[in-house]
Amino acid sequence: MTECLICCEEREVMIVGDCDHMMVCLECTYKLRSISKNKTCIYCKKTLEKVVATSDKTITWDRIPLTKLREFEWGIYTIEDKSREDCEQLNRAVCSVPKCKNPDFSSKNALAKHLQEVHNRKFCNLCLENRALLVSQQPVFREAELSRHLAMGEFDEAGIVVFLHPRC
Repeated sequence: MTECLICCEEREVMIVGDCDHMMVCLECTYKLRSISKNKTCIYCKKTLEKVVATSDKTITWDRIPLTKLREFEWGIYTIEDKSREDCEQLNRAVCSVPKCKNPDFSSKNALAKHLQEVHNRKFCNLCLENRALLVSQQPVFREAELSRHLAMGEFDEAGIVVFLHPRC
């Protein structure tokens, strides 16, 4: 396992580009590319049109087996089953309400509809489209909680603001 320079977590699947800097995990790369539209190496700032997700920490760009290369999305490719499985997990739309009897959905829209109809909860649409979180990581709110979130942001256990919602 290798530690990601962005999230500082030990991760099995990391990203390598043609600069050979394997320093960022798949999840952080996916967020950078899909939400922030950033395709640069965080170390050398080189634009990387294509990157490869891999659990092989010894691989370099020139040793990537091109016959095994499969495109995921956002210029992210895989070369092995483990990295393909991890890529698929990034797009999962999972209900975060405890003890939900139908936790997996085909899309974030189907999940949002389920949350509203079954649990009377909602996503913040602005956060869903712009906050650097996967759908499965997005907070869900009851109506009063959503109003508070929009007005005041989010707080930790000590009452300190951890996310201030942007105002238009």
